[in-house]
Amino acid sequence: MPFRYNPFSGKLDFYEASLSTPVDVADGGTGASTLTDGGVLLGSGASAITATSQPTDGQVLIGNTGSDPSLGTITAGNATTVTNAPGSITVAVDESAIDRTNLTGVLDAPSGGTGQSSFAVGDIFYADTASSLTKLGVGSNGDVLTLAGGVPTWSTPAAGGGAWTLIESQTVSTGTSVDFKTGIGSTYDVYWFAIHNCAPTGNFQGFWMRISEDGGSTWKSGASDYAWAISGIASSGTAYNAGDTADTQMEVTPTNDGITNNAYTSLSGNIYFYDPSSTALNKYFVGDVVQSNDDTDKLTRREFGANYYGTTNAINGVQFLWSGGGNFLRATISLYGLSES
Repeated sequence: MPFRYNPFSGKLDFYEASLSTPVDVADGGTGASTLTDGGVLLGSGASAITATSQPTDGQVLIGNTGSDPSLGTITAGNATTVTNAPGSITVAVDESAIDRTNLTGVLDAPSGGTGQSSFAVGDIFYADTASSLTKLGVGSNGDVLTLAGGVPTWSTPAAGGGAWTLIESQTVSTGTSVDFKTGIGSTYDVYWFAIHNCAPTGNFQGFWMRISEDGGSTWKSGASDYAWAISGIASSGTAYNAGDTADTQMEVTPTNDGITNNAYTSLSGNIYFYDPSSTALNKYFVGDVVQSNDDTDKLTRREFGANYYGTTNAINGVQFLWSGGGNFLRATISLYGLSES
């Protein structure tokens, strides 16, 4: 800056001076005589500073390796929009337009995912913390979902009284017997056979039962294994009573007054038995059945009682068969269990 000596004050007076050329960068100037209004100044080493054009709405300075940066705008990508305004840039995401087929990694729960990378059939998800999910593997058939320690878990349902539970149902149209070899044991106190529309292929067949102690590998048929008694009445008014104190089978309907095999005749009813797993008592069966015939009686209702007293061993199988050893023409027999407590 120019100056001159003031003899009156004894000091140097500095004053402004007009320069005809810009001050070089090396001398502390810009080296430029004019600059773009609103432009961004760019250094060029010892050369004069240059200015970019004035940025428009949303433009930002973007670097270019090895050369001057330049002004540009942000480009919208997949599922995004960019809105430029004076002094602001707004980037929005349209979640409905996101292509999720190419996502990588595992999306956690706070981001809207599960935090799990694999699943098995039957898995159930639950929150183990306020911000994460875990999975509970599939339970066994018949299990119920309960809480243990505040989280879900599978467990075997507690036994309860008063409700019949279906154990097994068989519908047949052939075969010499209907055998129940599983599901009979200590799980229930009382067991019930619901018998529907049974008929034999032969005529006048008695409906019989036998039991097994070895899951149906053999069926008890000793000469004095069973005792049974039947009391009934026919639609004609005829009374029927029969029984045996020592027999090879339990007779639900007597052999000498069996069912016929017409298309419209059948036998239906209910048979109950108790404590099959007990080893202290004989096994008792009780029930009632109705059968229709095409003889003069037309319809007969019978009450039936029997027991297996060959031993007090536990039993685990029940067999239904016809007295003549013939085949079943049709039958549906269902086994249910009831817990008394």
